[in-house]
Amino acid sequence: MAGPMQEVIPGLWIGDYNASQDHSLLKERNISCIVSGMRQEYAAAPGIDLHRVSVDDTDSTNILEHFVPTADFIDAALSKGQNVLVHCQAGVSRSTTLLAAYLMRNHGLNVEQAVERIRSVRPQVEPSEFFMMQLELFERCQCEWDPVKWPEERRFLMSFAQAQIMGGAPPSIVLAYYPSPSQTPNTPPGSRSVSMSSMSSQQISPPPSPHTSTSPTPLEPSLPPSEIISSSSTLAPAIPTLAPPPTRKRLTPRKTDSDYGREKQAEKAEIEKIGSRGEVVVSGRRIRCKMCRRELAAREHIVAHELGKGQQAFAPNRRDMAAYRAEQEQRRQDLSKPPQPSSAAAPSAAAATSPPVNPLAALRISQPIGGNRVVQPRPSSIPRPQPVARPQPRQAQPPSDTPGDAHTTTSTPVAAPASADSAAPPPERDISLFPSTTSSSSSPTHARPSAPSSSSDPPLLPSPACSSYFVEPLSWMSPILETGVLAGKITCPSKKCGAKLGNFDWAGTQCSCGAWVCPGFALNVSRVDEVAG
Repeated sequence: MAGPMQEVIPGLWIGDYNASQDHSLLKERNISCIVSGMRQEYAAAPGIDLHRVSVDDTDSTNILEHFVPTADFIDAALSKGQNVLVHCQAGVSRSTTLLAAYLMRNHGLNVEQAVERIRSVRPQVEPSEFFMMQLELFERCQCEWDPVKWPEERRFLMSFAQAQIMGGAPPSIVLAYYPSPSQTPNTPPGSRSVSMSSMSSQQISPPPSPHTSTSPTPLEPSLPPSEIISSSSTLAPAIPTLAPPPTRKRLTPRKTDSDYGREKQAEKAEIEKIGSRGEVVVSGRRIRCKMCRRELAAREHIVAHELGKGQQAFAPNRRDMAAYRAEQEQRRQDLSKPPQPSSAAAPSAAAATSPPVNPLAALRISQPIGGNRVVQPRPSSIPRPQPVARPQPRQAQPPSDTPGDAHTTTSTPVAAPASADSAAPPPERDISLFPSTTSSSSSPTHARPSAPSSSSDPPLLPSPACSSYFVEPLSWMSPILETGVLAGKITCPSKKCGAKLGNFDWAGTQCSCGAWVCPGFALNVSRVDEVAG
């Protein structure tokens, strides 16, 4: 029976939780450092340096971000001559994944070699499929954890936001920072700029109404204020004073402004931007708004997808016509055969049970007589006009000793048209008879200019059938995404533009080519321009 821990390389062990709690075994193996790949906490033995990786063995666990810190911890301990134990609950999945990442980063092994090296000493190890996917992603990114540099790692982090949003939990959205230039183009030289100056409140106060007059009218006597008040009090009746209404008791506490602020903050999504202006450097082809020319995304922000079948519900499909014609001929032969009664009593019984036939039925629809149709067999080869071979270009021939050879020309054989009775296949087309436009014998004045090679910087759109660029959630989309909506419009971030660029949906969007991209952040081709770097 295998022990609770096994040595993978000198000084590096793998085991389960029981091995980490056996203090006598740890002292026997001279283990002074432990990597715990468990979420459950425990007290380490005296003199043990513990490095905790709090992860669960589920399909929604990000263990990729722990590869580099764990590998650095193991490498630092081994360089000091200390033995290290890597363990999880059973020593099968999480510990194997962390140990394989160390072997890949510090010993240059690939995923399969690292796992097989561990399995050779501990046969029961088996990382989960999701952890194997993260190990393969780690290998493709040259065993680095840098989401700013590697778009695949950045999109791996973005995938967790989609799962949280569709599950109803408050999302933690990760956005890719895009260092865009000025929001709007600069003012062209020579244009007149209009500026507004501030004015005081007395200058902007409304003028007096023409119907009101500040001086007393002749009809109104000019009396002092005291006499006006006394005269009005004697003429107007006394207004009774009403008692104030009783105060109502509030059953629920009134919310303060801070309570409203906390609720609004809880509804908003947590936004995290990867990178900064100094870290992100954009090169190559880019996408910009067609209205204001603001740059929106680069090649590394385009999400590639495989082309789908598109909307082909009513499109005709290619079928095997030989099998179709054979099926139709067999059906015609089955319908043309007369029915064969099994016994002599069968016709009398059928006549007794069948209803009488209407004699006028034959006048309405003309029924074909069975068995009288003659089908002509289709010939195996149909005579078709054959292409006439073009003559070869005239070439200079070396001089010969025979005088008559200098005036003779090479005649090009012309393919004769096949007769109707001939069943031979048409002659193959001689490629040498059709010189290419790039041959050296062609005249340079008629040569077509070669287009510049775009292999180094191909177009960003995967196919002409696609009508949208699918991009990552970018930093300029944060005002739209932080509201927590699941779908909506994508508008230009420029305050003076605000043009609609496309739409987004966390549940996914279908491209015009038929592919389904989830989540889908689509920029319409008709609203943006693709420019070279």
